Amino acid sequence: MVLTDLPSMQSRSRTLQLKFLVRLQSLPVTAMARAVELSFLWNKQQHDHWKKLSINNPYLKLYKQLKNQPEAPKCPIKDTVKQKRDKEYTDRGKNRKTVQCLRTDRRIDPILYLPVTSRDRHRLIKWRMHWFPSYPLQDCRCGATAATREHYTTRALLQQLLKNLLEAFGPIPNLVSPQQPIDHILNRLPRSEVGLTLGPAPEEALQATTSITSPPNI
Repeated sequence: MVLTDLPSMQSRSRTLQLKFLVRLQSLPVTAMARAVELSFLWNKQQHDHWKKLSINNPYLKLYKQLKNQPEAPKCPIKDTVKQKRDKEYTDRGKNRKTVQCLRTDRRIDPILYLPVTSRDRHRLIKWRMHWFPSYPLQDCRCGATAATREHYTTRALLQQLLKNLLEAFGPIPNLVSPQQPIDHILNRLPRSEVGLTLGPAPEEALQATTSITSPPNI
C-alpha cells in the first residue's frame, strides 16, 4: 500500500467517520439526522459505538484543533487527513525496513508507471518489497552463501553494472542502513515521463537499475 500511496483500512474508516460527523453537525436542527445526533448528546449514557465515533476519534479531535486556530486552513478536513496520513507513513517507517528504504515524503512510487518492460517492473517491485532476493536466501554464483540485498553492492559480477549506474546517476552519499544504493537511486527518479526526457541521466539510471536488479542466476 505504501508504494501506491494507499491509506490503511483504519485511516479510511476514520476519514469516512470524520466526513460523516462534520456533515452531520452542519445540518439544521430540524433535520432528522441532526435530531438523532442531539438525542445521543443529551443521553448521559451514550452508546459505545457513538463514543467511538464522536468522542474517541483522533481525526475529529485534530479537525477541531485546526478549525479553532486563529488562522484556520481553508479546508480543515483535507489538512486533517493529510496530517494523519503523513503521521501514519512516518510511524510505518519506524518498524518496517521496506518503508525506511523509500522516499521520505508520501507519494506513488515512480517505478509503478515509468516506462519499463513488465519483467523489469516486476523485479523492481520485488526489490522495493524486499522480496528480492527471494527467501530462503540462495547461495550466489560468486561463492557467497545466503546472498542478501547488501551483496548486490559488493558482488564482483555486478560491479560493471553498478559502475554504469553511478556514471549515469552520479556519486552516492553515505546511506543509513537498511537503504542500499539502488534504493537511493530509485528515490531520485523523476515522477513523470517528462522528467526522463530532460536529460540522459534519469533514463539511463532507470535502465541500469532494472539491469542490476535483474541479474541472471544470482
